[in-house]
Amino acid sequence: METRIYKLEFKSEMTRQAAGNRGAAGNGAQSLSGNWRVRDWTNPAALPVRDSKYWGSIDEQASFSASVDGGSFEGRYQTPNYSAWYRGTISENTITGQVTNDVCPPVRFEGTIDYAENVIVLATEGTYWVNNDNSCRYDSSQHFGSLLLLR
Repeated sequence: METRIYKLEFKSEMTRQAAGNRGAAGNGAQSLSGNWRVRDWTNPAALPVRDSKYWGSIDEQASFSASVDGGSFEGRYQTPNYSAWYRGTISENTITGQVTNDVCPPVRFEGTIDYAENVIVLATEGTYWVNNDNSCRYDSSQHFGSLLLLR
């Protein structure tokens, strides 16, 4: 029941942000290409919201590079010990797609774009944990891998 509430709150927040940003998308999704600063989601048991109190500080060890071609979105998240690829499609102020790494199967993500403030929130639908034997275990209740991207 709690997971359903979080999902409904997340969808409501995404709808609210999209409605507030419709006019700001005039620059087009192309403006999303380039390098972004990264803040990690600190409350993995809940779906991410824009409220900054739930995000860590800017991670100086992490980088995110985005490339947009028409409605296609590709992003690479990189830290010294980890890489992940976000691939999806952009429709107005939302991004949907999958995030993958070198070990585990893809996980779905949804994102919201605030063109006016140059902010992207990418929220994973669950998390894979890598075991010592390099096998993966999926946990739908955790949202590690969710990112707040800032210019």
